[in-house]
Formats: sequence, C-alpha cells, structure tokens
Amino acid sequence: MPLHVTGTETFTILAMCQWFNVLNCQSSTASALGPRLLRNPWLAGGLTLSVLLQAAVLYAPPMNALFHTVPLPLPDLLPLVALASKLVLGVDLLAEGGVDWKAHAKLIGERPHAQAVAADRKRAQEEQLAAVKARAEG
Repeated sequence: MPLHVTGTETFTILAMCQWFNVLNCQSSTASALGPRLLRNPWLAGGLTLSVLLQAAVLYAPPMNALFHTVPLPLPDLLPLVALASKLVLGVDLLAEGGVDWKAHAKLIGERPHAQAVAADRKRAQEEQLAAVKARAEG
C-alpha cells in the first residue's frame, strides 16, 4: 500500500476517533448514539463542520497538496468508520451492562505501579521546573 494512502487513512481515522470521542464526552451514563446529539446545536454544527473539513482534505485537490493526502474511495472509508466507532460502541456496551468504567479507571490509578509512575512523572516535572528557574536566575 502506498505511503500517501496509509498516511491519509491514519489521518482520517484519527479525525473520526475524535468525532466519536466528543459524542462520548456528553455523558458517562447515557448512550452517545441517541437523540441527545441534536439537543446541542453547537456540537452538531461542530461535528458537521469537522466532517466537511475532513472531506475537503480528502477530496479537494488543493487540500490534498497541502496535507499530502489522497482521495479515498467510499469502500475504504467504511472500515475506518467501523474502527473509530468502536470507541462509542464499547463505552455504550459498558454503560448498558451497568459497568461504571470511570470508577474502574480510578481504581487503575490507585494501583501501586500507577502511583509510582505518577510520582516519577511529578518528580521529573519538578526537576524541569527547577532547572528552568535556575536558568532564569543565572
């Protein structure tokens, strides 16, 4: 598969994942694929604009040149939509099953290994901040 096709598909699926992610961010308990989407005109408008801009990047020759993309045939887009929608469908299935995934994510953060990683990250940030302050003073 040519590099431009692979790059275009990767760019497109990242955009699609963000579309589905914003739908999931509306509620942690209700389905993202319900009538709730139409209640927020700003969200619906933003998603519509985002889809149109992605279509321009895929199918407008000047945008192809600017973003180094190539037009993708519709049959090539369908598997990308299916992969990106797994984000919504997975969270919806968890919600339907009564699984509180946010509580589970919090439990993961309380594991000793995760706490050690967070402490290491905090220590590294403090060291970087100290180094920046030292350079600014010196």
